[in-house]
Amino acid sequence: VACTGSSDTTSCVGLRTTSNGIKYEGGRCTRSPKARISLAPLGDRLQKSRPAKYAIDDPVWIDTPLKSTLVPLDLNNPVQIPVLGGASGMDTFLDAAGATYLIVSVFVNPTTFSHETNSVLFRLAGSSTGVKVTEVQRIPTNGAHGATVMSMPFCSSVCITELNGAFLCQQECSAADTFVFIPFHDGPTSLLLRWDEQAKVLVEVLDVPTAKPV
Repeated sequence: VACTGSSDTTSCVGLRTTSNGIKYEGGRCTRSPKARISLAPLGDRLQKSRPAKYAIDDPVWIDTPLKSTLVPLDLNNPVQIPVLGGASGMDTFLDAAGATYLIVSVFVNPTTFSHETNSVLFRLAGSSTGVKVTEVQRIPTNGAHGATVMSMPFCSSVCITELNGAFLCQQECSAADTFVFIPFHDGPTSLLLRWDEQAKVLVEVLDVPTAKPV
């Protein structure tokens, strides 16, 4: 079977021959080994990715279009995410109660074509009619290009006024807080946010100095 598809020579297993000045490829096309990094919890090992599954390779998809165990996409009942703009990436995380949140980075405002627009945080919840999507927060961004969720320790200062009027501050640390990093295509910085479990919103932690990181 001739190799078709990718022109990457490393994806072809077999021999390459030349006859009458014409090159022939024999063998079969394969996926090259890949790995993925999981950023949460901190310190996860590299994991080998699962084999790719395509509709053409799945007899269930062929017999029952749009319903498949190998390609688990139900295209008849999509979940509408109300994002205004050119979405450039997304990621999810769970809060302490197990609720699922989806952060969607928005690169451009489709009305003004400005990169200064809002990325959006949603809460997802199962319901009798499918998945309920609730907008939680709009986050001002400047050419946002992707979103990455991380988990790492975090310390903050907690200050109180004692009965004698003295102002006392001390450090309180958590073993693993949830952070979201959104790289900006424009401007000198990108945005690092932390999930506030009490307020149930993302709060800005740091403007990270960057120069077109994407």
